[in-house]
Amino acid sequence: MLAPAATKTEFGMGANDVTEYDYDKAFGTYHTSKEMAGFLLELYDSEKVVGLVDRERFCFRLSGPLFSYAGESHCKDNCFVLP
Repeated sequence: MLAPAATKTEFGMGANDVTEYDYDKAFGTYHTSKEMAGFLLELYDSEKVVGLVDRERFCFRLSGPLFSYAGESHCKDNCFVLP
């Protein structure tokens, strides 16, 4: 799973229904689509399952699973379940 932060693409124009979109003004800090493609390749070539951009430092890092596998949950029989 790739979890990016702000990425300069044409999405900003489409999402805001405008013909021009200033990423510098909207975000200040962002990655280019070429940088994100590099992150995706780094994730693909690794043994990790998550690649994410740290929103505080705006750096890319690879990670193992962020949540335990549901089958390993200790809450199977003792949790409240909505009808």
